[in-house]
Amino acid sequence: MPTKVCVSRFRRVGHPFETCHHLISLHPNEKTPDVEGILVKVDLAAICGSDLHTVSGRRSAPTPCILGHEAVGRIAQFLPDSIKLLATDYHGNPLQVGDRVTWSIAASCNQCDFCTGYNLPQKCERLFKYGHARSAANGLECLNGGFADYIYLRPGTAIFRLPDELDDKSAVSLNCAAATVMDGLRKLDQPIGDTAIVIGLGMLGLYTCAILGHQGWRNLIGIDINPQRAELATHFGATQNLVWSDQIHRQINQTVKSCGADLVVEACGNPAALTSALDWLRFGGQLLSLGYVYPQAMVNFSADLLVRKCLTVSGNHNYHPRSLGQVIDFVQQTQDRYLYSSLVGEVFPLLEIANPNGALKN
Repeated sequence: MPTKVCVSRFRRVGHPFETCHHLISLHPNEKTPDVEGILVKVDLAAICGSDLHTVSGRRSAPTPCILGHEAVGRIAQFLPDSIKLLATDYHGNPLQVGDRVTWSIAASCNQCDFCTGYNLPQKCERLFKYGHARSAANGLECLNGGFADYIYLRPGTAIFRLPDELDDKSAVSLNCAAATVMDGLRKLDQPIGDTAIVIGLGMLGLYTCAILGHQGWRNLIGIDINPQRAELATHFGATQNLVWSDQIHRQINQTVKSCGADLVVEACGNPAALTSALDWLRFGGQLLSLGYVYPQAMVNFSADLLVRKCLTVSGNHNYHPRSLGQVIDFVQQTQDRYLYSSLVGEVFPLLEIANPNGALKN
């Protein structure tokens, strides 16, 4: 059991990360309540777009905090040691020290109305989100983000053992972007149609292309403002890619059948994408919005489009844990078709996260 853990704390907007050693102690004579959970050695953590929103000030977060919610690691210790006899993953399989795992982005109580009645455990009344909570003092429970040597997983966290066939790079973003996409698409009442459009080809958009492409959509169009990202879409299931420009509406009109698209997925967070999506949908079409996760995303549109076109608009934020299990299976099954590990860039040591030319800049 380590007593010193290296962590990188985000202090506040405009100030560098503080890399330090975090003291933890679980001695029997310690005058603190008993701690229950699982300590995981972090093998790889990814920098999510929401982490960048926090660092830039676009989205607020309690500080100081240990950012990082996309991660994989190996179980280092059960707390207390006696719970290892009862510890299981989400599917009920026994867990052991050394198991390589990922976990849900949040811990839920599994008792409140949102957990048990509305089937939205990600909106639990007592929700705890990893990489989003204040982490000021020393102690085990403050190891609550992935930008550290170890992370403490609380009760109520859905834990998944990772198959050996999935390397860390392929698995690291599954518990955020990939599971969010799977959860959002699962909720749609949408049979496989003729045309789907994905706006925004970051991690959310590319996982969307991969899932829809595997489902067999005939025309799957990926759109991004960045030509390199747009090009990636055709490697992840899109039948066509377009670069967003002032010609995008003309290009869509030339590409999509005259009645419009069956499905549009917004995965970019740009307000202009929502108004365009409503224009591009056919009568009875569906819009799934995934990208607006910061409060400045204000959109103006003519609401009569929703009514006259009989549209269905859905939003999805985070996910039910079963969607994480489903996307782990999906990525394992399709990794020969889609090179998921290529979506993760250069890997940096933890100590270099605050370096001006290090991980965050890249």
